[in-house]
Amino acid sequence: MRIDAHWDTALFLREYESLEYLPEAHCDWRRMRQYVDAAFLAMFVHPLQYRGEAQYTELCTIARKLTADVADAAHGITLLTEAAQLNEDKPAKLALLGAEGGGFLGAETALPRLREAFGWGLRFLGLTWNYANTLAGGCNDGGGLTKLGREVVKLCNELGILVDGAHLCAQSLNDLLSVSEAPIAVSHTACATLCPSWKVRNLLDWQLKAVAEADGVVGVCFVPAFIGGTPSLKRVAEHIAYAAELIGVEHVGIGSDFDGTVLPPDIEGLQSLPALIQELTRCGFSESEIALLEGENFRRLLKRTLP
Repeated sequence: MRIDAHWDTALFLREYESLEYLPEAHCDWRRMRQYVDAAFLAMFVHPLQYRGEAQYTELCTIARKLTADVADAAHGITLLTEAAQLNEDKPAKLALLGAEGGGFLGAETALPRLREAFGWGLRFLGLTWNYANTLAGGCNDGGGLTKLGREVVKLCNELGILVDGAHLCAQSLNDLLSVSEAPIAVSHTACATLCPSWKVRNLLDWQLKAVAEADGVVGVCFVPAFIGGTPSLKRVAEHIAYAAELIGVEHVGIGSDFDGTVLPPDIEGLQSLPALIQELTRCGFSESEIALLEGENFRRLLKRTLP
């Protein structure tokens, strides 16, 4: 099963009625049906552009459009809400809906809004996007999980919402790993040892190990600044190989950040995924190891965390 742990493609719904055909985007439903079995669809509301209640309003608008688009049977996409959906040998094409940043939850409203979002299908939650909010410190400013942030994590565990540690600062990630009773994802990141200039968003070796020790999964992204060197499919494969050697192949996956970044020159979009798989083969990964990397690890994680 092929799973990509981070797309920002849902943001095209601000301009278009559907994600079915988006030739200018990195992904769309048309390509999803051909190249992957499931994708994490992140709903992102920039915290510096939308403040206070405007964050909640904007996220709800995107969520309504996205759930309606997924519900259109013509696209052949199904909302992934329960672990049982992952047990089928040939499951439907699955869209996992989540929020990249928990600022929309607010303060006093956080827990009831989280329950509300779970009701309409939210199944993964990133606590922050780069900056501190009512839940946690971000990678750009530091801090740890707040009291409210800890309560939100516990409710995520109770409901069956996967918590995403991407964009957290080191202390927040430490706190998340200590508080969460379920394994976490770090959906789109890279290895700081291979690109130390972006260690603010990449994970240091001890952080990679900590996520793995908690049975979590790290998604390696395609962001040129994060992977460093000469950005390319080969460079992405090098980060995947480094992480797999360090923490075990069963804790690494793909979190491209499609439609949330400029891509390396030899990556056109989702249609380049088969070329990455070929690159991983050249790196020496076996067929069974590649199956883990291209999605089975995230499948296992979701089966453990979803209701």
